[in-house]
Amino acid sequence: MNGSEVYRRIIESGIMPTTFVYDVAETVSLSRTLHENGIRVIELLQRTPDALRAVGAVKEAIPGMVVGAGTVRTLEAAKEAAAAGADYIVSPYYSQEIVDWCCGYGVAVIPGCATITEVSCGYQSGLRYFKYFPVKQLGGVEAIRQISEIYSDVRYVVTGGISYDDLLEFAPNPYVMAVGTVCMMPRELVAAHDWNKIAKLTRQTVAGSLGLELMYVDRSRLDAAGRRLAEALSLYSQARGHVPEIPEEVQNLSGNPVAGLYANSLERAL
Repeated sequence: MNGSEVYRRIIESGIMPTTFVYDVAETVSLSRTLHENGIRVIELLQRTPDALRAVGAVKEAIPGMVVGAGTVRTLEAAKEAAAAGADYIVSPYYSQEIVDWCCGYGVAVIPGCATITEVSCGYQSGLRYFKYFPVKQLGGVEAIRQISEIYSDVRYVVTGGISYDDLLEFAPNPYVMAVGTVCMMPRELVAAHDWNKIAKLTRQTVAGSLGLELMYVDRSRLDAAGRRLAEALSLYSQARGHVPEIPEEVQNLSGNPVAGLYANSLERAL
């Protein structure tokens, strides 16, 4: 998978979960749960002894998963992660050495940044994607908006203690390529291997990031499969905290539509 494809897949996902690797088999099970419930990107933090081995294990077990190596602090670590099969490299700060090597070998890289100076350095190296960390402490949406007045074609992975409510704020921002969060996989649930609960939270998180809301359903015209779909869409709406009123323009549509669904990103919803 080339760098451009990796960036596209991350943008499509809109969510980039990050996880410590305490056990390789556990990490594979977690990744599979995320993948099966709508999140097909994961960043494995390179902070534990088995983290590098987990990159290859997840890639082998779940071919459709985009697997990144996070907390890559040295050029040697970047080379090792790429050799292990990592689709992309995430560094906690801006390292020109890592950026140059990744760009030279076609490896997707998302370096950390905290100032417009770092964005400028990366931009001159051809980068258009950065990790903005810690986003809330650095000014949140407003800070990204101001930087984007200068670099309007740059997009960010925002990270740093992102809750579900924070996700709802950041996800619709056009300058956010993905939200880095663990809100769908609290450590206690992972340790307990409660994959069913994590699966439910993952579906809710995906719905929240898309802003999916069920706008209208004519149940009288639905067959059994349609009714199951309507119930699923209702759950997506409830994940947003409310079920909106049917807008007048929908009520007046000709052709008696069966259902209408709102999303803040058509690209990601499809």
